[in-house]
Amino acid sequence: MVKQNNRGSPPVTACIVISDLHCGCRFGLCPPDPVPLDGGGAYKPSRYQKFIWHLWDQFWNKWVPEVVGDRKFCVVINGDIIDGTHHNTVTQISHNLADQLYIAKQVLSPIVKRAEGRVYVVRGTEAHGGRSGQEEDKLCEMLGIGPSQFSLWLNIGGKILHFAHHIGSANTLQTEPSGLIRELSSTMIQAARWRGLLPDCIVRSHRHTNIEIRLQTSRGPSVAFCTAGWQLKTPFTYKIALAKTAIPQIGGSAIIIENGDIISRHFVYVLKSESVKRV
Repeated sequence: MVKQNNRGSPPVTACIVISDLHCGCRFGLCPPDPVPLDGGGAYKPSRYQKFIWHLWDQFWNKWVPEVVGDRKFCVVINGDIIDGTHHNTVTQISHNLADQLYIAKQVLSPIVKRAEGRVYVVRGTEAHGGRSGQEEDKLCEMLGIGPSQFSLWLNIGGKILHFAHHIGSANTLQTEPSGLIRELSSTMIQAARWRGLLPDCIVRSHRHTNIEIRLQTSRGPSVAFCTAGWQLKTPFTYKIALAKTAIPQIGGSAIIIENGDIISRHFVYVLKSESVKRV
């Protein structure tokens, strides 16, 4: 079912997309003040996390207002809000998921208020959000918004948008666009085969890197993009060829419908590369 995202007047004509917050990870998004933990202790975020929070503040309090203007907007959180307890990793702030959900609530409650409740959660990797998005649904209940879902369709300004978290990893820079092209072409084939919904824009995440493609069609351009994330490099990135020397991309995206056109904007901050030791 496509959600008609036109509550109230004037209608919603913009969508802010964020993903891969990984709250609860020592490399993920965390408020700058010490976070209380179960048992009476507290976690003090690192200086790197404080810098990511600075970018989060810049994104919401400077970039989003400049891009959106006076338009009504909704927010889509496209997966992996918390880090979970995955793959025997030891990089979490706490293995108590209640602690991780508390951090996520502190991060997102102001966003829900700013978007006047028009916030949608797409389920991410089950290793992070639990089987069938159990933890993501707990967070939705804590935030007072609708339940999470694996696939989200929105109708904004007459344009059909489709959101899902997963997309294939890119092992080389040359193949990075191919995953988006496969996703976009597959939706076109399915729509033609079964007379189904044909999205004007698809959004994917999971990679923590931003890339966009546009294909010209008889209906106008079809847009596909992948979002940046809000997590620094973890030990797992050093197993992926393209990510070993990659620089983390921090940021989010905006979709604006204006005069029947899809305008996409991306906030991407690239952190400094790793230092070189002189010998």
